[in-house]
Amino acid sequence: MNDINGINDAISDCIKTGILNYDWSQFKEYLKNKLREIDNDESILENIFRDLDKIDKVPFTIQRICELINAPMKNYKNTKKFLFSFHKLVNLDY
Repeated sequence: MNDINGINDAISDCIKTGILNYDWSQFKEYLKNKLREIDNDESILENIFRDLDKIDKVPFTIQRICELINAPMKNYKNTKKFLFSFHKLVNLDY
């Protein structure tokens, strides 16, 4: 990710407003990279990435997604619980 400051600003703004002012496809790639940094359990990540790739526009859960990715372990004692919660945010049926 070349524009780390821009994406961090977009995340901070989204936490406040619920609106993501960043290209969704680039943001998805950023999320995947961040999730790999948090936990490298490929079986869990594979399911999350599959559902994330199905989303072609900014989801209605974007504000909570940004809150979690901004402070992943704020509310969770371990990474598996975090990933489970994150997965629920991207496992959407439109």
